Amino acid sequence: MESLFTLPYLTDSLFFILGAAIVFEMVRYRRRFDAAAWSEAVGVRVEKATKDADFLQARLEDIDNGIRALPERPSAPVPVNRDIQFRTYPTIMLMAAICGVILLYIGMFHSVPKEGVAWPLFAGLALMGVALMMCWLLWRNRGPFFTVRLLHEKYRLQKVAGMPARLDTLRRILAYYPNLPGLWMEYAHEQFVLGNNDGARESLRKIEELLPNSPEPGVLLARFHLRQGDTVRAEESLSQAEEHIAGLPDARITLFRAAVALTRGDRTAAANLAAKAREMDADMVKAALLHDETLAELAKHLTETGKMSGNPVPEAAMI
Repeated sequence: MESLFTLPYLTDSLFFILGAAIVFEMVRYRRRFDAAAWSEAVGVRVEKATKDADFLQARLEDIDNGIRALPERPSAPVPVNRDIQFRTYPTIMLMAAICGVILLYIGMFHSVPKEGVAWPLFAGLALMGVALMMCWLLWRNRGPFFTVRLLHEKYRLQKVAGMPARLDTLRRILAYYPNLPGLWMEYAHEQFVLGNNDGARESLRKIEELLPNSPEPGVLLARFHLRQGDTVRAEESLSQAEEHIAGLPDARITLFRAAVALTRGDRTAAANLAAKAREMDADMVKAALLHDETLAELAKHLTETGKMSGNPVPEAAMI
C-alpha cells in the first residue's frame, strides 16, 4: 500500500483543502458584502427599534461592541475611497474564488504525477500565493468597510429615535468618506434640524467645493429657511441655486418655489408651480411630497384640492 505521506498526496491534500476553504470564505464574504441584503436587514432592525426601546438600546450596544472588535478604531480613521471598496473588493473576491476553484481542481486530479514534478505543482503553488494575498488584503481592509456599515446603521437607529448623538455618528462616517456630497448634505440637514446653523452653513460650503456647479446647496438652504418661515431668504437661496444651472428648468427648485408661494398664502401659484414641477419630473415630485417634511404643508394642500397628481389650478378656482 502506497504511503499517504508522499509528495503527491501531501500537495494534493493541501491544494484541495486550501481551495475549498478559499471558495467557502469568498462565498461567505460575498454575502456580507451584499449591499441589498444588508440594507434590507438594517431596515428590518430599524423598524423593530421604533416599536421596542429595549431592542434599540441593545442593538446600539451591539454596534459599539462590533466597532471596537474591528482592527481599525473609528477614533483615528483613514479616509478611504468608496469606489475602491464597492468595486475593487468584489473583483478581489471573485479572483480569489477562481483561484480556489483551480486549486480544488489541481488537488482532485493530482498536482504531482508519479513520474516526477510537473507544471500543476508550480501552478498550484503560484495560485495559492495569489489567493492567500487576496484573502489577506480583504481581511486587512475589512475594518473601514464594516465600521462604516455599523456606523450607518447606528445613525439610522439614532435618527428614528430622535437622538441628538446621531450628528456625532454622521461626523464619524464623514471621516471615512470626506468627499461624498450626499453625506455632507445629510450632515448639513441634520445640523439645521438640531439648530446648529453655523455648522450647517460650513457644511454647505463644503458641498459647494465638491459640487461647484450644483444647485443642491441652495436648495438645502432654501429648505432650512422655509422651516423657519423666512420666505424671502428661501427665495434668494432658490435663485442662487438656479444660477448654478444657468436658469434651466429644475423640478426641485420649482417644487420649493411652490412651497414658498404656499407659505406666503398664494395657494393658486403654489398649485400651478407644483403642477409645473410634476411635468418636469413626476417621480421626484411624488417622492419629495411623500418624504420631505418641509413640503408637508404643500402635499396636504395639493391633496385637499385634488391636485396631488393633477393639472394647474385655474386662477378663479382658488378665489
